[in-house]
Amino acid sequence: MDKFTVLGILGEGAYGTVMKCRNSINGQVFAVKKFVPLRRQEMSNTIAMEFTLLARLQHDNLIKVMSKFTEKSRLHCVFELMDHSICEDMEQQPQGLESQLLRKYTFQILCGMEYLHSVNVLHRDIKPANLLVSRSGVVKVADLGLGRVLDANRDPSLTLSIGTLWFLSPEALTGGLFLSKSHDVWAIGCTILAMAKSTAFIMGLTFLEQLLMVVSKVGHLTVQQQQGFLIEYPGCNLPAPALPPGDPQQKYRLCDPLLAQLVEASLQMDPDSRATCSELLGQQYFTWDSFHQRFSMELAEMVQADQHGASLTQLMDQPQTTDIPICPSGCLDPDTVGPHESSCSPEIPPEIRPEIPLEILPEIHPEIPPEILPDISPDISEDITSEAASVKRKGRCGAGFLRVMRNIRGFFTACCSPNRE
Repeated sequence: MDKFTVLGILGEGAYGTVMKCRNSINGQVFAVKKFVPLRRQEMSNTIAMEFTLLARLQHDNLIKVMSKFTEKSRLHCVFELMDHSICEDMEQQPQGLESQLLRKYTFQILCGMEYLHSVNVLHRDIKPANLLVSRSGVVKVADLGLGRVLDANRDPSLTLSIGTLWFLSPEALTGGLFLSKSHDVWAIGCTILAMAKSTAFIMGLTFLEQLLMVVSKVGHLTVQQQQGFLIEYPGCNLPAPALPPGDPQQKYRLCDPLLAQLVEASLQMDPDSRATCSELLGQQYFTWDSFHQRFSMELAEMVQADQHGASLTQLMDQPQTTDIPICPSGCLDPDTVGPHESSCSPEIPPEIRPEIPLEILPEIHPEIPPEILPDISPDISEDITSEAASVKRKGRCGAGFLRVMRNIRGFFTACCSPNRE
């Protein structure tokens, strides 16, 4: 951690702490995950799996891992820094995400998971907390600590660590170890409902309670799931469920019928009947108004904006050079980079101060004391007031401000020169 400066704590989990850190060499800011000491082999395997998977996978909707290092026997992984998680959006919009934002987020989640499934990777812990959002609004799937690669040449059984209770599929709740991609699809459906309502769809306190609530709200267990239930919960009887409404819109209490159809396709009790991520992306929810085509182009621009923003941040954090005009308060020249902060208030060089009229300068830069300015005849003040007012409206400073001041200086010199005819 010698080359990183810790700027704050982003979050803490079962496997470690995520910190916001600045690289002291190039000034870039990253998220550094500091893992707890590796005392158990299973935990070591989980951490190694997350880094291995992320290091070899590349997609706009998948978090990027930059590097890893070990310090004092503790592994550190360096990730790209994101702005917030979808959980924070849900907290800010307690009645559910705005419809267009929900649509954009859902589309991106499915794109990221479609890519993972295309390379035979299971995430196994999809939930709002593991879906991060950039400043431009790009959603990225994160935390592949429970991820697994499906390999026909290996034992398909998986560890017991299979995700978060409220987002578990019925086959996982009934002891299924041979999970498939449809397990992720169920979690995606639960996540969509959580975003739509800003609260989880089913919130059981135990595995058994969660399973019973799934049955009552979604539907009957399959024969295989019933057999798993008898093994997993010996001595317990599965009550006859109160059948949920047949209409998906009433069943999930959603206003949008097309969104209800999307959720229904992902929350099928039989994993073989659930839609794939590719099939969900083809649902009318995305296609009826060609949203999928329009937003795909918009998403590409959002990704580029994030990349440009990262480059600009790095540029601003580097030592100042004469190649980039910078005003004394630290902001960049607006003609070179972009708009200034409204609070930017530069110092005016001493050599320019004596030639700026008293009546005009307070409007441009009120902090300059009047006693340092010369008197000016009233007959020329009105001629240059309009240009000074224009400078005030634009609110510019730095080299752009000084250029205007030089123009005023030239005009003042021409008007007051003793050689003027």
